[in-house]
Amino acid sequence: MTLKAATVVFVSQVYYDKVLYIGSFFSRGPYWSDKFVDDGTSRGIVIAPEFLSVSAAELSEAITLRWKGSAGGSNWSITDLGEQSAASGRPVPAHAGSPTGSALPVDGVETLKLALPMVVMAAVAANAVGLWETSGQARDRQRREAWAAEERQRAEERRMHDEKWKTFWDDFDKSMSRIGSGKPEPPQK
Repeated sequence: MTLKAATVVFVSQVYYDKVLYIGSFFSRGPYWSDKFVDDGTSRGIVIAPEFLSVSAAELSEAITLRWKGSAGGSNWSITDLGEQSAASGRPVPAHAGSPTGSALPVDGVETLKLALPMVVMAAVAANAVGLWETSGQARDRQRREAWAAEERQRAEERRMHDEKWKTFWDDFDKSMSRIGSGKPEPPQK
């Protein structure tokens, strides 16, 4: 996607790594790289007016005013940010590539975010192929089996009924044909 006019706010690479960067692809979502531009020692946060209901000039002016009005204005720097985020006071998740990050790309919460949906999908797939069933599914299966057994019994009864009447009418036709031909045949046992 090409943006015609976007405001870019540059922050230090250290600030980006400690506060903004999200190590998990699933947490940050697609097109993460489209929201930031790299300028060597700093990162630019792209704020596109196309996604907001303001013009590019209004957006740029609003961001500039807020930036200058914040603590320290344009001289503000956060290069010495500690292990906690200045905004939230919570620890920043460690990630690979971070100066203080771990070598593993995911922590316990990220592992849970990945593992839980996989376990749910495996359970649903196992249920779909019939490895296990819920009590409602078992009740429905028993009803279907009972209905199928009743249907087989009705079909057998219909077949026997049809066979009985076919035999009756065949015997009746034979009897009538003997009467009509004038040659009585002895009854069969």
